[in-house]
Amino acid sequence: MTRDELYAAIDTLWGGNQSRAARDLNIKPRTMRAALTSPDNSSYRALKPSIAGEIRDLLEQFPDGVRSVDPRRSLAVLHDHMRRAGWTDGQAAAAILGAATALARQHLGDAGLQDVLDARPA
Repeated sequence: MTRDELYAAIDTLWGGNQSRAARDLNIKPRTMRAALTSPDNSSYRALKPSIAGEIRDLLEQFPDGVRSVDPRRSLAVLHDHMRRAGWTDGQAAAAILGAATALARQHLGDAGLQDVLDARPA
């Protein structure tokens, strides 16, 4: 990932906030600053390929930034990543459903989750 690509990604995903980007990527702020330094500078250090890949994955999920979150798109990207990691279609779908159910139960409680599951579309 080039320095210009990194700047653009930070602008899109984190509104230009380099500290927030570093925190969300679980890297030190100085690591982020080093990656944003001119490659001609002796303090320049490229991001690890895994971090650059994570940023690309985020851009794939949220091409217009996190304000554009569409669960259908995010789930499709997650499903695709899981398949590339060796999960079958069914395993990936079941794992996503299980995670969504657990999250809903955490926020709604058992009764609230049951109400949602029992609700009939109008």
